[in-house]
Amino acid sequence: MTTDKQELQNRLTELEHENFRLNQQMEFYKQFMHNSNYWETYRDKTGKLVYISPNLEEKLGNRKDAYINGLIQITDFIHEDDIDKILSNYKKVMQGSDVAPHKCRLNSKLSLEYVLIDYKRVLDDNGEFNGIRTCISDITELEKKERNIHNTDELLRNITDNIPALVGQIDTDLKYTYVNKRYADYSGIEVDKIIGSDVVDIISKDTFEISHRHMLRALSGEFVSFETRYKNSAGEVSIFKSNFVPDIKNNQVIGFMVLAWDITKEQQAEIALKESEDRFRGLFKQSHAAMAMVGLDMRFIECNEAFCTLIGYNESELIEKTVADITHPEDRKIGMTEIKSIARGEIQYALVQKRYLNKNKTVIRGELTISIVRNEDGKPWYYIVLIQDVTKRYMAEKALKETDIQLKELNDTKDKLFSIIAHDLRSPFSNIVSLSDLLNDNEIELDSTQSNKFIELINSAAKSSLTLLDNLLNWSKSQTGKLENKPEKIVMSRLLNKVKENLKAQAVVKDISLNILQSEEAVICADENMVRLIFRNLISNAIKFTNPGGRIDLIAIKKLNAVEISVRDNGVGIPEDKLNQLFTINSETQSVGTANEKGSGLGLILCKEFVEKLGGKIWVESQPGLGSQFIFTLPVP
Repeated sequence: MTTDKQELQNRLTELEHENFRLNQQMEFYKQFMHNSNYWETYRDKTGKLVYISPNLEEKLGNRKDAYINGLIQITDFIHEDDIDKILSNYKKVMQGSDVAPHKCRLNSKLSLEYVLIDYKRVLDDNGEFNGIRTCISDITELEKKERNIHNTDELLRNITDNIPALVGQIDTDLKYTYVNKRYADYSGIEVDKIIGSDVVDIISKDTFEISHRHMLRALSGEFVSFETRYKNSAGEVSIFKSNFVPDIKNNQVIGFMVLAWDITKEQQAEIALKESEDRFRGLFKQSHAAMAMVGLDMRFIECNEAFCTLIGYNESELIEKTVADITHPEDRKIGMTEIKSIARGEIQYALVQKRYLNKNKTVIRGELTISIVRNEDGKPWYYIVLIQDVTKRYMAEKALKETDIQLKELNDTKDKLFSIIAHDLRSPFSNIVSLSDLLNDNEIELDSTQSNKFIELINSAAKSSLTLLDNLLNWSKSQTGKLENKPEKIVMSRLLNKVKENLKAQAVVKDISLNILQSEEAVICADENMVRLIFRNLISNAIKFTNPGGRIDLIAIKKLNAVEISVRDNGVGIPEDKLNQLFTINSETQSVGTANEKGSGLGLILCKEFVEKLGGKIWVESQPGLGSQFIFTLPVP
């Protein structure tokens, strides 16, 4: 008995070592979270903060225990106007309500200004509320971009307020959504009072009756140009040339733009037109946006400095080129259909994305806005092209999507794996504890047969746990790149005999014959420890799902550049709907063996990873009731 206790103590020591290795793996995930772009906190069901991710702790600049113990509140870093909203959201989540992610401002203590906060309810195994997981991401740069858009809108208003025309925007309900200052001055009503008002309430009844049919044409998607007399609110009459331009979004007309020029006196109209052209020319040349004038033959007529800087050519060089000359060869057809539609007057402008080639051959991703200028007869004259460089935005969005996918896959894998392992470790350890308690209970008298039976069960449970922990250790090494791969020449007949000898006892317990079938001698080039682990998992799996009295065959066949190895059994087989899930971490694919053996499914995942690391492939063939055959290849020297 003393020897048994000593063996048990030794086994417990081994388990402690394994636990230490698992803690190292957990440390790896902590480091992962530390380097993640996302920050996390966790509050228990009472609302108490019990966890804060290391990267958030570093960002906030205080020790984790300062937050956990309540010495410092995370809300200390929140802008005072948003604190009540955060507290309200926590309360709603604790009461079972869903709360959409929301933007939150931070105070000046931190380098970032805005974050997006997402709340997730965490449930225990019984589906009961267990706490709140909060995911936080930095959206400061996104807010800056939105502010830039706002500044651009302001610039647009400044431009439209200074052109000698009445500019307005009217929706499908014939309500104003925008007017420039000149429009308001002519109407005699302030801009703020015009916006949101019905058109009929701003212009005179006579003017409305004249313009109404043209408005309906514009709302049907037609570009309308006409001249007529308008009477303002003061009763003053002027002659205007008006353009109603449909405002189209997602192929739907959402309103129309009003552009009207006072042509009461021809001379004044010509002066106004000249001023407009001069201002446009100045805006064109001095604009920070990359703009170019392109002829109907797609040759450059004029380019501003920003356009030249973006493309890398000076203006004289560009004037000798066509648009195709600076466009990526694969994107030259992009936008051509839209350009033809613009020229025919079917659409007013187009917005497309395509790639351009800088003079130094670097690729630029551009967001291209194309419009057209017509002559006095309404015929196409030239195109105006505006290009916004979106290369950095495209790369950032692409990287973010890829990172999101990788993080989701990694997180899903981790959750499934931990769930499976926790479930599969609980049963054998419960058996070990229960049986050892019986052996240690002095009030229960056990004979030697009963004691040996209990010890045998404890040993079986411990071996089961050891196999799972060993697979987990190898899997963690594989994921962290710490698994050593030392290829060497291996004679298959010797290796198969060793494998058979090591697993023979396991097969004998279920009265299963383990056979080696080999037509000719074969040599592989692989890491022997990896290959043994592959065989151990595949054969153990075959034993688990083979009925007593069955057989398992180990087969090695030489191919041209590889050896094809099979582990074939005449067991219960695998249903077709589970075949494609065998090599993934999925609790739904777990099955109980013919003697109620349980497993985590991690062994097959290891087999796939090790076979691929060794340069081979693995697959399975099976029919329910007729058995299964796991086949993998390994390279020859």
